Amino acid sequence: MMSKTAVTVLNPRTTALEADRHAAKVLSKPQNGFWLDAVYPNISGGIQISHYAIKGNPTLESLKITHGQLAKSMAPASDRELLMELNRLWALTSHKRQSAPEMDITLEAYIEKLRAYPRDAVLETLREAPDRSQWWPTWKELQDRIGQKCKRRIFLVEALERKIDEFNGKTNIVGRYRRMQHCSEARNESSDRLAAAYGYDGAGS
Repeated sequence: MMSKTAVTVLNPRTTALEADRHAAKVLSKPQNGFWLDAVYPNISGGIQISHYAIKGNPTLESLKITHGQLAKSMAPASDRELLMELNRLWALTSHKRQSAPEMDITLEAYIEKLRAYPRDAVLETLREAPDRSQWWPTWKELQDRIGQKCKRRIFLVEALERKIDEFNGKTNIVGRYRRMQHCSEARNESSDRLAAAYGYDGAGS
């Protein structure tokens, strides 16, 4: 069985993009009876991954274990961390004047969106933003930057979830497959809820 840290990088200096590539590299090698293979659009010169496909003969148990391990690298930042970074970003950028209630609404909306992405990608993006522009970033600008840092992990998790759904006899595979192809789309569930939904309790071998 794969070790608990096989799809994570423990070096605190590792960037989100490096962690993203590491997870894809690890899971592209045969283990637990299967591996994940990158699929590219059927377009001449296409270089962007559209999704991952599972190859081999996985068991439901091995899929759950791998999903749980990968979900650890997808865990979101805490609300406290997000609020601190957003306040820092607000202080370092230009923006329109807002009343205290309006600012609370703005920060709450951003935090709600940011919870859907991995902690490393989110915090890196928020910290880089003041050096990229003097203006407070729109959500779309942040989403695009964050997505670039973790798209492989998002695709990997979604591939595992689709296969788990097949084992569980769920019928929403087509809809999830279509949504998966848009790498900038936010995940609808946090990694914690996903791990719980598939019965992963943190134990691994």
